[in-house]
Amino acid sequence: MNLDRLWQVLGVLVPIALGVLLVAAIRSNGYSDGHEAAQADGNRALAELRAEYAAEKQAQAEAGQKAAEAAAAKLRDEQARGNQLAADLAAEKDKRRKTTDRLIGEIARVNDLYRAALDAPAEPLPACVFTTGFVRVWNEASGIAASASVPTNSGASGVAATTLGAGAPDDLVAPGIGRTELLTNHVRNAEQCSVIRKQLNLLIDWETHGRN
Repeated sequence: MNLDRLWQVLGVLVPIALGVLLVAAIRSNGYSDGHEAAQADGNRALAELRAEYAAEKQAQAEAGQKAAEAAAAKLRDEQARGNQLAADLAAEKDKRRKTTDRLIGEIARVNDLYRAALDAPAEPLPACVFTTGFVRVWNEASGIAASASVPTNSGASGVAATTLGAGAPDDLVAPGIGRTELLTNHVRNAEQCSVIRKQLNLLIDWETHGRN
Protein backbone atom coordinates (compact mmCIF):
# COMPACT_ATOMS: atom_id res chain seq x y z
CA MET A 1 0.00 0.00 0.00
CA ASN A 2 1.48 3.30 -1.01
CA LEU A 3 1.54 6.37 1.19
CA ASP A 4 -1.30 8.11 -0.55
CA ARG A 5 -3.55 5.12 -0.14
CA LEU A 6 -2.73 4.99 3.59
CA TRP A 7 -3.64 8.58 4.10
CA GLN A 8 -6.93 8.00 2.31
CA VAL A 9 -7.77 5.08 4.61
CA LEU A 10 -6.78 7.04 7.68
CA GLY A 11 -8.86 9.94 6.47
CA VAL A 12 -11.89 7.66 6.50
CA LEU A 13 -11.19 5.74 9.74
CA VAL A 14 -10.20 8.65 11.96
CA PRO A 15 -13.50 10.54 11.58
CA ILE A 16 -15.38 7.29 12.18
CA ALA A 17 -13.35 6.54 15.32
CA LEU A 18 -13.79 10.06 16.57
CA GLY A 19 -17.54 9.80 15.98
CA VAL A 20 -17.73 6.52 17.90
CA LEU A 21 -15.74 7.99 20.79
CA LEU A 22 -17.96 11.08 20.81
CA VAL A 23 -21.14 9.00 20.90
CA ALA A 24 -19.73 6.88 23.72
CA ALA A 25 -18.74 9.96 25.68
CA ILE A 26 -22.19 11.50 25.19
CA ARG A 27 -23.88 8.29 26.36
CA SER A 28 -21.62 8.05 29.40
CA ASN A 29 -22.25 11.65 30.36
CA GLY A 30 -26.00 11.21 29.88
CA TYR A 31 -26.08 8.13 32.11
CA SER A 32 -24.08 9.89 34.80
CA ASP A 33 -26.29 12.97 34.65
CA GLY A 34 -29.46 10.86 34.79
CA HIS A 35 -28.20 8.87 37.78
CA GLU A 36 -27.28 12.02 39.64
CA ALA A 37 -30.63 13.64 38.82
CA ALA A 38 -32.55 10.56 39.99
CA GLN A 39 -30.50 10.37 43.17
CA ALA A 40 -31.13 14.08 43.85
CA ASP A 41 -34.86 13.64 43.27
CA GLY A 42 -34.93 10.65 45.66
CA ASN A 43 -33.02 12.54 48.34
CA ARG A 44 -35.34 15.52 47.98
CA ALA A 45 -38.46 13.33 48.24
CA LEU A 46 -37.00 11.55 51.29
CA ALA A 47 -36.21 14.88 52.94
CA GLU A 48 -39.75 16.09 52.25
CA LEU A 49 -41.23 12.91 53.77
CA ARG A 50 -39.04 13.27 56.84
CA ALA A 51 -40.09 16.90 57.22
CA GLU A 52 -43.77 15.98 56.87
CA TYR A 53 -43.40 13.19 59.45
CA ALA A 54 -41.61 15.49 61.88
CA ALA A 55 -44.31 18.16 61.40
CA GLU A 56 -47.06 15.58 61.98
CA LYS A 57 -45.38 14.30 65.14
CA GLN A 58 -44.97 17.88 66.37
CA ALA A 59 -48.62 18.63 65.66
CA GLN A 60 -49.70 15.48 67.52
CA ALA A 61 -47.51 16.40 70.48
CA GLU A 62 -48.90 19.93 70.58
CA ALA A 63 -52.48 18.64 70.29
CA GLY A 64 -51.86 16.17 73.12
CA GLN A 65 -50.38 18.92 75.27
CA LYS A 66 -53.33 21.21 74.59
CA ALA A 67 -55.79 18.40 75.39
CA ALA A 68 -53.99 17.65 78.66
CA GLU A 69 -53.96 21.33 79.60
CA ALA A 70 -57.66 21.65 78.76
CA ALA A 71 -58.51 18.56 80.83
CA ALA A 72 -56.48 19.88 83.77
CA ALA A 73 -58.19 23.27 83.52
CA LYS A 74 -61.62 21.61 83.40
CA LEU A 75 -60.75 19.50 86.44
CA ARG A 76 -59.65 22.62 88.34
CA ASP A 77 -62.90 24.35 87.36
CA GLU A 78 -64.97 21.36 88.50
CA GLN A 79 -63.10 21.17 91.80
CA ALA A 80 -63.55 24.89 92.36
CA ARG A 81 -67.25 24.64 91.50
CA GLY A 82 -67.65 21.64 93.81
CA ASN A 83 -65.95 23.53 96.62
CA GLN A 84 -68.20 26.51 96.00
CA LEU A 85 -71.34 24.36 96.04
CA ALA A 86 -70.20 22.74 99.29
CA ALA A 87 -69.57 26.18 100.76
CA ASP A 88 -73.03 27.33 99.60
CA LEU A 89 -74.64 24.31 101.25
CA ALA A 90 -72.72 24.87 104.49
CA ALA A 91 -73.78 28.51 104.46
CA GLU A 92 -77.41 27.51 103.88
CA LYS A 93 -77.27 25.02 106.78
CA ASP A 94 -75.80 27.66 109.07
CA LYS A 95 -78.40 30.20 107.95
CA ARG A 96 -81.30 27.79 108.49
CA ARG A 97 -79.97 26.72 111.91
CA LYS A 98 -79.76 30.36 113.01
CA THR A 99 -83.31 30.90 111.74
CA THR A 100 -84.51 27.81 113.65
CA ASP A 101 -82.86 28.98 116.87
CA ARG A 102 -84.38 32.44 116.47
CA LEU A 103 -87.86 31.13 115.73
CA ILE A 104 -87.81 28.65 118.61
CA GLY A 105 -86.91 31.56 120.85
CA GLU A 106 -90.10 33.31 119.68
CA ILE A 107 -92.43 30.34 120.20
CA ALA A 108 -93.22 31.05 123.85
CA ARG A 109 -94.05 34.70 123.10
CA VAL A 110 -96.47 33.88 120.28
CA ASN A 111 -98.11 30.98 122.17
CA ASP A 112 -98.77 32.49 125.60
CA LEU A 113 -100.85 35.59 124.84
CA TYR A 114 -103.10 36.89 122.11
CA ARG A 115 -105.16 39.99 121.27
CA ALA A 116 -108.75 39.67 120.10
CA ALA A 117 -108.23 42.95 118.21
CA LEU A 118 -105.25 45.19 117.52
CA ASP A 119 -106.25 47.64 120.25
CA ALA A 120 -107.45 44.96 122.69
CA PRO A 121 -105.40 44.00 125.74
CA ALA A 122 -103.30 40.84 125.58
CA GLU A 123 -104.98 37.81 127.11
CA PRO A 124 -103.76 34.26 127.82
CA LEU A 125 -104.34 31.97 124.91
CA PRO A 126 -107.02 29.35 125.53
CA ALA A 127 -105.91 25.77 125.80
CA CYS A 128 -105.33 23.96 122.51
CA VAL A 129 -105.78 20.19 122.69
CA PHE A 130 -104.56 17.71 120.08
CA THR A 131 -105.54 14.05 120.17
CA THR A 132 -103.22 11.10 119.85
CA GLY A 133 -104.88 10.41 116.50
CA PHE A 134 -103.99 13.93 115.34
CA VAL A 135 -100.35 13.31 116.31
CA ARG A 136 -100.41 9.93 114.55
CA VAL A 137 -101.61 11.48 111.29
CA TRP A 138 -99.08 14.31 111.66
CA ASN A 139 -96.20 11.89 112.22
CA GLU A 140 -97.20 9.51 109.45
CA ALA A 141 -97.40 12.42 107.01
CA SER A 142 -93.86 13.33 108.09
CA GLY A 143 -92.65 9.78 107.44
CA ILE A 144 -92.50 8.79 111.11
CA ALA A 145 -93.57 5.22 111.91
CA ALA A 146 -97.02 5.01 113.46
CA SER A 147 -95.67 3.18 116.52
CA ALA A 148 -92.83 5.63 117.12
CA SER A 149 -92.51 7.79 120.18
CA VAL A 150 -90.25 10.68 119.20
CA PRO A 151 -89.30 13.47 121.63
CA THR A 152 -89.61 16.93 120.12
CA ASN A 153 -86.42 18.27 121.71
CA SER A 154 -84.30 15.62 119.97
CA GLY A 155 -84.36 17.55 116.71
CA ALA A 156 -86.24 14.77 114.91
CA SER A 157 -89.31 15.30 112.78
CA GLY A 158 -91.96 13.63 114.92
CA VAL A 159 -94.08 15.08 117.69
CA ALA A 160 -93.79 13.20 121.00
CA ALA A 161 -96.63 10.71 121.33
CA THR A 162 -97.10 6.96 121.41
CA THR A 163 -99.44 6.09 118.54
CA LEU A 164 -100.75 2.61 117.90
CA GLY A 165 -102.24 3.03 114.44
CA ALA A 166 -105.50 3.99 112.82
CA GLY A 167 -108.58 3.12 114.86
CA ALA A 168 -106.59 2.40 118.04
CA PRO A 169 -108.43 2.95 121.35
CA ASP A 170 -106.18 5.87 122.29
CA ASP A 171 -106.75 7.77 119.02
CA LEU A 172 -109.00 10.29 120.82
CA VAL A 173 -106.89 10.62 123.96
CA ALA A 174 -105.10 13.94 124.54
CA PRO A 175 -101.38 13.09 124.73
CA GLY A 176 -100.39 16.45 126.20
CA ILE A 177 -99.21 17.96 122.95
CA GLY A 178 -99.87 21.67 122.63
CA ARG A 179 -99.17 24.53 120.28
CA THR A 180 -95.61 24.94 121.56
CA GLU A 181 -94.62 21.35 120.71
CA LEU A 182 -96.41 21.48 117.39
CA LEU A 183 -94.80 24.76 116.34
CA THR A 184 -91.38 23.60 117.51
CA ASN A 185 -91.78 20.48 115.42
CA HIS A 186 -92.78 22.53 112.37
CA VAL A 187 -89.81 24.89 112.75
CA ARG A 188 -87.39 21.96 112.89
CA ASN A 189 -89.05 20.25 109.93
CA ALA A 190 -88.86 23.50 107.99
CA GLU A 191 -85.11 23.66 108.64
CA GLN A 192 -84.62 20.14 107.32
CA CYS A 193 -86.80 20.82 104.27
CA SER A 194 -84.89 24.01 103.45
CA VAL A 195 -81.53 22.22 103.63
CA ILE A 196 -82.80 19.33 101.49
CA ARG A 197 -84.24 21.77 98.95
CA LYS A 198 -80.88 23.57 98.80
CA GLN A 199 -79.08 20.24 98.30
CA LEU A 200 -81.42 19.30 95.45
CA ASN A 201 -81.00 22.68 93.77
CA LEU A 202 -77.21 22.43 94.04
CA LEU A 203 -77.32 18.89 92.63
CA ILE A 204 -79.46 20.09 89.71
CA ASP A 205 -77.00 22.94 89.08
CA TRP A 206 -74.10 20.49 89.18
CA GLU A 207 -75.75 18.06 86.75
CA THR A 208 -76.88 20.83 84.40
CA HIS A 209 -73.45 22.40 84.31
CA GLY A 210 -71.83 19.01 83.74
CA ARG A 211 -73.94 18.39 80.59
CA ASN A 212 -73.13 21.80 79.10
